[in-house]
Amino acid sequence: MSDDTSPGSQERKVRALERVVSQVLRLGVLTSFVLVVAGTLMTFLQAPPPGAEPANANGTILTAAPALSNLPRDLARFSGPAWIALGLLVLILTPVMRVAVSAVGFAFQKDRLYVGITLVVLAVLIASFLMG
Repeated sequence: MSDDTSPGSQERKVRALERVVSQVLRLGVLTSFVLVVAGTLMTFLQAPPPGAEPANANGTILTAAPALSNLPRDLARFSGPAWIALGLLVLILTPVMRVAVSAVGFAFQKDRLYVGITLVVLAVLIASFLMG
């Protein structure tokens, strides 16, 4: 029978967690990249002719990034800036997902100290996003 507390077993668990965290980071950055490129292409394809005033479908002038509350609606309308904003949101949330995945990994390793520390870091990250 193998001993789960042996140094070799612990090292394998740590390496497995590192691989998962690395994959989460890669997937987040790649997803963000694809969304930003897609949004940029949509923006250029939907752009008004040269010299025309940039306006949206309602005729209002485009001035800023879409509001977060309007993001689902704008994504459904294939608004380029909305897809770019989603890509940036995914990029911002990628490190948060890394911390969450780390907390789960530490829980599987039964490392209570690091679960606690990681959950505190996660709480601080979430609170900072909610407070602005």
